[in-house]
Amino acid sequence: MIILIITIFLSLVSTLPVYSEFYRWVDDRGNVHFTDNPASIPERDRDKTEIKEIPQTDKMEYNILEKGKEDSSEEMETLKPMETLKASEGLSPKEYVINLKPVGSNFLAEALLNLSIKANLMVDTGASITLISRSVADKLGIEQDSNLPKLPFSTTGGIVWQPLIMLRSLKVGDVEIKDIEVSISSSLKGLDGLIGMNFLDEFDVSINPATNRLILREDSPKGEIYGGHGKIWWTKKFRHYSDMIKDIKDIKRKIVSEGSSDLRIADIKEREEYKNVLSVIRHYENLLRELDSAASKASVPMEWREYP
Repeated sequence: MIILIITIFLSLVSTLPVYSEFYRWVDDRGNVHFTDNPASIPERDRDKTEIKEIPQTDKMEYNILEKGKEDSSEEMETLKPMETLKASEGLSPKEYVINLKPVGSNFLAEALLNLSIKANLMVDTGASITLISRSVADKLGIEQDSNLPKLPFSTTGGIVWQPLIMLRSLKVGDVEIKDIEVSISSSLKGLDGLIGMNFLDEFDVSINPATNRLILREDSPKGEIYGGHGKIWWTKKFRHYSDMIKDIKDIKRKIVSEGSSDLRIADIKEREEYKNVLSVIRHYENLLRELDSAASKASVPMEWREYP
């Protein structure tokens, strides 16, 4: 599987996604990759990497479904206990083909957010998390709430703490991921957003530039299946939430250690960045707790679970 994940670095001044330019390369298998972080480019591919500016496209149009048109059966689901199955018992991986719109050397995919808002999102295998622009967030009715948890991102203007939300649904073609983390960026110019690896990592990913198509293949389930998912899916989910909690806690410790020489602990705790860190930790601890509860209901083995 193509996995190019940019994690949150354990320093507030380290290099995180920058939106002024993108890097494009083709690997030995002919797959096309895009990233905004040159550090994520494999060393063997760096000599054939092209630097591309973010396309300054016209403002995108949004189509809002009429009220009452949404299928209530597609509301957020919780995992339910089910009989343990073997992957060989009729479960086979699916393949999805999604038409893309080329813009320069990049590709846009039409996405449906929360089953109501259409947006054109750039496919970016180098971004760890999916991003949407502030204008798309406004269309979704997401207010600029200071109480939203925030993640640190590096932009051309410095470190920016961007709001983190959970979309009820993100659908691209026939592929739908429910309860997905999305960050809201005010730095995206002329772009609705990016589809990051927290969406793409559910699949084997390839882009066919000749036909302008994105091909997503489900991971082949192996061994026992619990709650509709195999070991790979469960371990990835647990590891992602656990790693995020550990990484953000490291940032918290860094904030305290760097400020302790000049400020009292009580003063440090009043700083905005410290409050942001606490909010993000609570956010991921809640997600991990919900995942653990779902895993217990589905009788997922303890060795498939990971905790910070």
